Amino acid sequence: MEKSIAEIIDGFSIMQLKVEKICTPEMLSKMDRYKIALKEIKEKFPQYNWDNVLKIFLEVNNAIWKYEGVVKKAVLKDDLIEVAHNAIIVRELNSVRTALCSLLSLFIGESDEVTTKKDYLASGKE
Repeated sequence: MEKSIAEIIDGFSIMQLKVEKICTPEMLSKMDRYKIALKEIKEKFPQYNWDNVLKIFLEVNNAIWKYEGVVKKAVLKDDLIEVAHNAIIVRELNSVRTALCSLLSLFIGESDEVTTKKDYLASGKE
């Protein structure tokens, strides 16, 4: 799999949630590829508890999934205040997710700097 370790861990956690909630044969096939990639990571870096790292990503991505669902329901009810409130939560959770990926890459030496997601709309910058 041609992805960074952080992208693999993040993608694995997202695919695990998808398989649990809306399983399709394509998702199962993709999950198998993520399992192989995770096994390779565990073999390359046995000193780390990858199950705990994965658990953190699962928690964050599960929360994103939950609040995205709330946003979709609020859109159907035409409740713009609820949409806006929960969209902000989703945005903040995605910032946490981006920071987790960045910190993981820094920690294992795939990156030498921490990057964060910038909110250009709120800052007025493009």
